[in-house]
Amino acid sequence: MAALLPRLNRGLGKTIPLGPGDDAALFRAGGETWAITTDMLVEGVHFRRRWTGGADLGHKTLAVNLSDLAAMGDVEPVLGVLSAGLPSGTPVPFVEDFYRGFAALARRSGFKLVGGDTVRASRMTFSLTALGRVRGPVFRRSTARPGDLLLATGTLGDAAAGLRILEKRGRPATADERFLVDRFRRPTPRLAWARSLARSGQITAGLDVSDGLWRSLRILTAASGVGARVDAERLPLSGALRRWAGSRAASLALAGGEDYELLLTAAPASAGRWMKSGTVRIIGRIEPARHGARVYENGIPREVPPAYEHFNG
Repeated sequence: MAALLPRLNRGLGKTIPLGPGDDAALFRAGGETWAITTDMLVEGVHFRRRWTGGADLGHKTLAVNLSDLAAMGDVEPVLGVLSAGLPSGTPVPFVEDFYRGFAALARRSGFKLVGGDTVRASRMTFSLTALGRVRGPVFRRSTARPGDLLLATGTLGDAAAGLRILEKRGRPATADERFLVDRFRRPTPRLAWARSLARSGQITAGLDVSDGLWRSLRILTAASGVGARVDAERLPLSGALRRWAGSRAASLALAGGEDYELLLTAAPASAGRWMKSGTVRIIGRIEPARHGARVYENGIPREVPPAYEHFNG
């Protein structure tokens, strides 16, 4: 898909200031700038029915799209349309629970569902297109600069651990496991944090961490034409992940997916601000492209484990 981006971006015109290649596209209409994004959840690729309830799936279907809007900066969710592919015999209570989970997050986010489509499908599939109003500064993937600080919101690796728990046993057995599974089933889109960070004027680039920190970092460095250094001992890890994963915690944070946190870069002069912040953690820095993307732990280079593949259908 990346190879197609130059062709897809040709001839978009002045009303589309940002086309394919970021977490959302931007367009101008009615004297305002809007962000639009779409995402899909497919049974057997993103979830399994045996350990996924309707309410959790409804929440996550909206959350992953709101995370894309958050990754664009100061964007206010507005509305969207939902298409659903449902196998014959899908229980009505499951669909009702899906709507309840979706609607609860929509109310908290100011998001309106205004239409969509349903079709019969061999596997359960949900595709949401979400629209947001740009209120202020936006983040892009292509604007990081050497010397910038590398930041991450929240904690990383929790969702990957939660998925492994579900794949192994189908349900959590301890309080720590419940926390980790909940982080996988019900990610929190960082909308409020993104708006505040955008308005600080210090963020130079950003994207969401949906496919793992390392993969997101490679996307960022490729788009910006830079290198990067991550210091593994600085990675934001939850207590639950440290206790559950032990020495594997940093590997899950680097290579696991589904966190839906934000990976950002910021002006070097803002370091003091982030050191006092409860929102983001400094995890490294942006370097010249010739250095590539590297991970160190206590000053020693370390290998990055392969990206965790969720599961095949």
